[in-house]
Amino acid sequence: MRNIAFCVDEADRVSSLEGAVLVRVYERCWDTWLLVREFSPLPDIGLVAKALDDCFALVCQELGEASDWFERSGLWVWELPGDPQELAEVVWQDRLAA
Repeated sequence: MRNIAFCVDEADRVSSLEGAVLVRVYERCWDTWLLVREFSPLPDIGLVAKALDDCFALVCQELGEASDWFERSGLWVWELPGDPQELAEVVWQDRLAA
């Protein structure tokens, strides 16, 4: 899998799951990260996890208790603030090192 999901706010910055305006999914294509889809956050954590079944990681500023749930679903969870495009490479490089 080469996809990473990000919870983002109105300014396209990583946000908490509760404060997200959108969940954006980026795919690595050679040396670039392309936005492949986006959706409004779903009310049920199970539905969100199912919508991210092609992702290896979820990046949010804060997840709280939902973090454990997503990790049990097989997603790497990162709690980082910042720009999704910049953070995607950080998460990707960590995955390669693992």
